[in-house]
Amino acid sequence: EVASIACAPYSKDALRWILNQRLADNSVVDDAAIEFVAQQVAEISGDAQVTLDICVLAILLMQRRQDHVPVTVEVMATATSACLTHYRDQLMWALPPTTQMVLYVLMSTIDKNGLVGSLQRAYTVHCGRKAPLSRADWGAHVQMLYGNGVLDIDNDMYTVRVTLENVVDPET
Repeated sequence: EVASIACAPYSKDALRWILNQRLADNSVVDDAAIEFVAQQVAEISGDAQVTLDICVLAILLMQRRQDHVPVTVEVMATATSACLTHYRDQLMWALPPTTQMVLYVLMSTIDKNGLVGSLQRAYTVHCGRKAPLSRADWGAHVQMLYGNGVLDIDNDMYTVRVTLENVVDPET
């Protein structure tokens, strides 16, 4: 039987330190680009391997351009976007169907600006349309989404950190 080990996500500072250690003798990545990728990955997953993969992609992009300058924030942003979109897509498809449905409900009840929503309102809307989840089940799925970096939660308010294209419509 294979055991898995769950590690706490790295912070921005820890990811920046890891990158600085790995790139200590190299001037291939600009300090601002390291700061940028550390911040982005810390907000999404805190996964050091994802951070390193993004840096490899950014370095390859710079080599393809045949520029002999350090990776800039702009190039790092391109690499980060590509890698994190793939990471989020994989995450969305790996979520249990009920959790995907909860995410779909949360995304469909966001305010008109598409920025924040109320967990209570989303739960009420969902329970009025379908066979409801218990509050405990609803909360467990919301926590799973939060733990995977899909939602930011502040009391009853939430912000979704993925786009609707990544989420399966449970009605189809």
